[in-house]
Amino acid sequence: MTPLRTFDFHGLDVPRCRLALLNLLDRHAGQDVTLACVHGRGAGLLAAEIARIAAGDPRVRRAEVDPRNDGVTLLTLAPIRPGRSAPSRRPPAYDPDEPPERRRKRR
Repeated sequence: MTPLRTFDFHGLDVPRCRLALLNLLDRHAGQDVTLACVHGRGAGLLAAEIARIAAGDPRVRRAEVDPRNDGVTLLTLAPIRPGRSAPSRRPPAYDPDEPPERRRKRR
């Protein structure tokens, strides 16, 4: 059984929730852990943002609403296998094979 770590997102607006969740994923990347993200049962904005980020992040193996409490989303992270690095969520800023004068930075 993977360890469970609980984090409270109550009182955050959506942009702060996004930053907090991305920092949380960065901090626990590669660990075999389940994160319990407590967002509450309000309008569903934080739950939707957590689900959206989890669906697009390769570090999250599984995301589900806690069956015991629908105000909590459980994120199971993918552990790093030996000899592998943590998956990146951002593409490189430029193509390293492209000549420097043709490089265009991505936003």
